Amino acid sequence: MDRPAGVRLAFRGELAAARQVFQQLLAAAEQRGEARSGLMFIGQLCEVELRAGDTFAAAAALDELDQWTALEPEPSVFRARAQAMLAAVRGDHGRATALSATMLQASAASPHQWDRMEARRAAGVAALLARQPELAVSSLDAVWEHTVREGVEDPGAFPVAGDLAEALAEAGRPGAANEVIGRLARLAAAQQHPWGLATADRSAAVVTLAGGYDDAAAAQLAAAAEAYRALGAGWEAARALLVLGRAQRRAKKRAAARDSLEQARSGFEQLGCQGWAQAAAAELDRISGRRAASAGGLTPGARRVAELVAAGLSNKQVAEQLYVSVYTVEAHLSQAYAKLGIGSRTQLARALDLRG
Repeated sequence: MDRPAGVRLAFRGELAAARQVFQQLLAAAEQRGEARSGLMFIGQLCEVELRAGDTFAAAAALDELDQWTALEPEPSVFRARAQAMLAAVRGDHGRATALSATMLQASAASPHQWDRMEARRAAGVAALLARQPELAVSSLDAVWEHTVREGVEDPGAFPVAGDLAEALAEAGRPGAANEVIGRLARLAAAQQHPWGLATADRSAAVVTLAGGYDDAAAAQLAAAAEAYRALGAGWEAARALLVLGRAQRRAKKRAAARDSLEQARSGFEQLGCQGWAQAAAAELDRISGRRAASAGGLTPGARRVAELVAAGLSNKQVAEQLYVSVYTVEAHLSQAYAKLGIGSRTQLARALDLRG
């Protein structure tokens, strides 16, 4: 029963608890030499990390999955699906679109819907990044209508509501967006669904801001970003801040926009979402008086990790404080060592002081 309990936690956005469940199940499977169960739990961990937006950890899980594939060929379909979503989360529009199209073609004759739904979700997210809202609506609405038609009432099972509402708002269809938000809000309230509640707030704010700047909506969107952060959903937190920063920039609230967009860019960089980080950087470039880049050539994400490590925190403690995985901390730390020309934690504080 631990597996469905872990899946439910992931759907609800309680990602740290879900991650712990599947890590424990995987350890037990490895101890018993159960290859098939091990594959299942690695796949579930990959799903958790994709929901968190931690591309380093998700890629590590896929690499581990490859080590088991020789024993069990079934993961090939899951792997293709996960690769498409990983590309979308990273912000690789071309790869995500191509992989999604391949998945849809390959699964056309299959009676199973899950792979098609996930392929469409990845394509929709990629279209949102590319600022192609009508294409995003086409992909995401198919998933949403499937959940309505089939009575899928957990809003996190196929988590497209927030993305679809954003796409509809950008396409100038606030009425349709509000219909989606209404159903999402009702389900989330009835289930006290943490991810659903945060997403309903985010979506309502996005629709309002698409019609013009509103201080209350801006505050609501910032609060939704904090709620995502508390859940460990760093990618969605950064995306909320990206939308907020755009709205603030359009309203000529330059200082607020710069702060939101720099937070968004830093969040994306910490998670390895480079395409999304570039989108935030492009918005920053449109604001006059932009701050200089981080000292020492470090990205904001790597700089923050380096500062916390230099202050004496362990990799695990840094991961917990920044709501990222240990894999992400290690990746940023390696980047910091290379750029600062050092090879140990003991040299880090002095190097940051000299170059700060």
